[in-house]
Amino acid sequence: MVRAHRYSAAAHCLVAVIALAALGASCSKTASPPTAFGVNLTIDGHALDASVLSAGIGLTLDVSGAETKSFTLSGDYTNALKNDKVVRFRFIPVVMTGSLDLTVTGTGAGSTVVATGSAKGVTLQTTAVNVTITLAGTTGDGGPSDGPVVVNDGGASNGTTCTSGDTCASGVCSDGVCCDKACDGVCESCNVSATTKGTCTAIPENTDPDMECAEKVAVAPTDTGDASAEAGASDASTEAGASEAGASDSGAADSGTESDAEVINTPDGGFMTTKGACGGTCNGARACKYPGTEKSCGKPFCNDRRDVGSFVCDGNGSCGTALTACSDYACDETKASCHTNCAGPDDCLLTDYCAADGTCKPKKVISVACGTDGECKTDHCSNGVCCNTACTGTGLSCNDPGQAGQCKCQGVTCAAGVACQIFYKDGDADTYGDMSGTIANGRAVAGCMGSTPPAGFVVDNTDCDDTDANAHPGQTTFFAVQRKSGGFDYDCDNKLTKSVPEYVGGSCKFCGAVGSCDATSTTCSSTSQTASFQCPQEGSGVIIRPEPVQTASLSEPVDVTVVKSSLATSSAGTTAATSPTTICKACILSCCGCATNDKSGFLQTVACGDATHYAYTCGSCSAVGGGPLTSSALRQQTCR
Repeated sequence: MVRAHRYSAAAHCLVAVIALAALGASCSKTASPPTAFGVNLTIDGHALDASVLSAGIGLTLDVSGAETKSFTLSGDYTNALKNDKVVRFRFIPVVMTGSLDLTVTGTGAGSTVVATGSAKGVTLQTTAVNVTITLAGTTGDGGPSDGPVVVNDGGASNGTTCTSGDTCASGVCSDGVCCDKACDGVCESCNVSATTKGTCTAIPENTDPDMECAEKVAVAPTDTGDASAEAGASDASTEAGASEAGASDSGAADSGTESDAEVINTPDGGFMTTKGACGGTCNGARACKYPGTEKSCGKPFCNDRRDVGSFVCDGNGSCGTALTACSDYACDETKASCHTNCAGPDDCLLTDYCAADGTCKPKKVISVACGTDGECKTDHCSNGVCCNTACTGTGLSCNDPGQAGQCKCQGVTCAAGVACQIFYKDGDADTYGDMSGTIANGRAVAGCMGSTPPAGFVVDNTDCDDTDANAHPGQTTFFAVQRKSGGFDYDCDNKLTKSVPEYVGGSCKFCGAVGSCDATSTTCSSTSQTASFQCPQEGSGVIIRPEPVQTASLSEPVDVTVVKSSLATSSAGTTAATSPTTICKACILSCCGCATNDKSGFLQTVACGDATHYAYTCGSCSAVGGGPLTSSALRQQTCR
């Protein structure tokens, strides 16, 4: 597409459309041409004969060189040239570099060429190029004329107030006075001062009377980020966090790629810029000068954890964004600047950790001493050093001599894929290993999974007293003396179990019927009754159904889980952890206090090993309305 834009306007300015672009013309300068990319083209017809102009001239612009195009400028342009003798518009080529040859041909009635003009070798630049093509008249047959027509011979001298070039000897009226030339460039005027009036002169430095160097329209940065960019991909890739650390420490190559494009994330509340902050002034040499990046033009913001975003002038009259990377510390959202101290990991970059002194420090490589996972690039601190893996498995160490930082099976090299395991000391040869054994105290050693334990070591580590062969899990015997390491916990269940129940302050009593076992009496109603110290509801253990049956009535078969809970009542009246002797799929709850263990025991607390107290046994009914028969005997209290 070839584009053209009007860049000045006056009372007689006209606008037309050529191709897909707007074109304009101006009779006199009221504003400066834009400085953006393109060609600011002036077609000057002052040298043409008045009769030629008054008859109307159609114009054709031919472009060749780096780009080839042709435009017909008629209608409004014919009128503009006729009335003002000047046509101005902005031509924007498709190509961005190279040089162009511009040729303007004027045609009269019958398509007769009456004027021509050209500009050869116009080199395109990043900013606008100003080009003036002066039309010269031709003979009727298209050949060269005898020369330019003298316009208004004897007109007003330069510096004289004017409204049209027709009144000026020079044929040019600019900035309200007759001028020595078309003074329509940037930061130049024919009316700068009394001494220079009539001469096209550069506007003095640091002034801008025509507002030619105002701030350009600033376009807000495009939000190329999203919610995950700040906490995820952008942050992690640019800070070279855990993935980089893992690669460098383990020897793996970092094959990731990263775009060079800056990712701008919209802050809460949006972008906030200061209007007009980047406007400039003339530089005294026919050009504008604008503030550079040293001048702020908006409110700073945290673009992500690493980068502080700011708005600064670009030196060309626009306000743009700039990113400044923080070092060690993360961006502080409340201040839109890098933190200067830390209270936790969120105040540091992903490549750093928050040290005890409140400063962010680079994460440590493997084998360096550490106290927490966060201090290490690998995020693994094990055995007091930064480790290549978590190293929390059985028998593993990350600080073996000569191999610090590498997670290994302690003192053993296992085949690839074979796990590490620990063997524990079995000092009493009861096949149970020392539960307090560790590699550090010498009562455990590391080995490879599936290998034979060293002599005197076993896989198990549940022995609570590895100096006494009688002490081990599953022991069912009761003992009257303490185990070798002290205490009576021979079955290693961390609780004391006595062989003889104790009913402190208890007495023999007759129990109530099923469903009302809490109804007790010191006298019996039947000679078949037997007294008990406890009156729990107990089952008969009769198998009457092939499958468990859950019913609401306790006199009917019930689910086995309910029955187990009832049958598991110990002689001491507490629910034991062991299963009942008789396991049935469905049982009848038919008896209160009928179990043998409810009928005999001490009436006070008796220490383990003590043999100086009597144990009492509740007997049967002596006679209807009478009490129970009781007996007693000295018994030793044993425990496990």
